[in-house]
Amino acid sequence: MLDKALGAVEKYNMLSPGAAVIAAVSGGADSMAMLLFLMKIRERYSLSLTVAHVNHGLRGEEARRDENYVRSSQSREGSHARNAGAECATSSLNR
Repeated sequence: MLDKALGAVEKYNMLSPGAAVIAAVSGGADSMAMLLFLMKIRERYSLSLTVAHVNHGLRGEEARRDENYVRSSQSREGSHARNAGAECATSSLNR
């Protein structure tokens, strides 16, 4: 799987050496697989990797668990992290 993904990156020239990459990660399986892939190829491409996650405040405790999972994953790997919170439910009620 890693070789197939790396082949696509190279075929379509998706990354340049030294690139700054912001990985928007929800905590779900797809985005975490993308993050793990980027972490595995980070040294090969000399990537500056930042992990971005937004807790929209819509799913309560489940969303907090996702946020904590993303935060702990990036800190284990030494990536920069940007976490944000948003009160989307409150904002939509005030319209």
